[in-house]
Amino acid sequence: MGTGNEQLEEQSTGDRESGGHLRLDYYDRRHEDTSLPFFGGDDTIREILGITPHLKASKDEIRAFYESNPDNAVRTEYIKGIFNNDYTEVILSDGRRVGYKTWQNVLQLWEGSYLSRTKQSFYDWGVIAQHFEAMRLLGELQDTMKPLPSVDGQLNFMETQAEEKTSAFSFSQEIIDAVLTRGSGVSEGKFRIFEQFEKSLSAKENVDFLKDEYGWGGSYPVITGTGIDEQHDGKGILISKGIGDDKPHIPSKNRTANLNGLMK
Repeated sequence: MGTGNEQLEEQSTGDRESGGHLRLDYYDRRHEDTSLPFFGGDDTIREILGITPHLKASKDEIRAFYESNPDNAVRTEYIKGIFNNDYTEVILSDGRRVGYKTWQNVLQLWEGSYLSRTKQSFYDWGVIAQHFEAMRLLGELQDTMKPLPSVDGQLNFMETQAEEKTSAFSFSQEIIDAVLTRGSGVSEGKFRIFEQFEKSLSAKENVDFLKDEYGWGGSYPVITGTGIDEQHDGKGILISKGIGDDKPHIPSKNRTANLNGLMK
């Protein structure tokens, strides 16, 4: 993914507490430069997190921790603890220079070199932890690299890359479950859905209930950091990724079948 990385000379390291734990400085956002445009984008953030070589844990180790620790607060403290405390810059796959700096309360991200940055943003650690969960769900938290293809294989890859771009993504069952277990998005919705299915009613009665419970709406994105959206109406639930008519989605001639998935 990245074509290179560079670690800037550290400008503020903070103090080390006993036991080797790093005490990060607090960033007072009242003094941040608000003249710079906002820097973000789910794919960009995930790539930064995925290519930095300075984390204290491998992708496999992060994934294993997440799978054994579902609590968001625990995950957030873990993620904050594995970051280095330097002004760090990396080069993205599209050639852009970007960087980050850890603070006690936020992770600072920017585009360009730090002293001449053109964009920047500050993300709470809880949001950064959610982006790592997005990486896990999308299959990006793994250290195993695929072997390089032969010369013929590389040529074939370049010829077919554009055609495969939209079809390469598929929705795992875990992603589908993560969307469905959010509930209807209405206050106390998950509790009402749980109560409904405890009644052992017919499939039609459950579907009618879900149509009324969900109504019309959606979430964009439905899972932070993934770029995955969810729309629902009287026909069912539609999960999609990206924009445009050719975006990957879960097709169904009868989208009511998607609602039936909640009963499983």
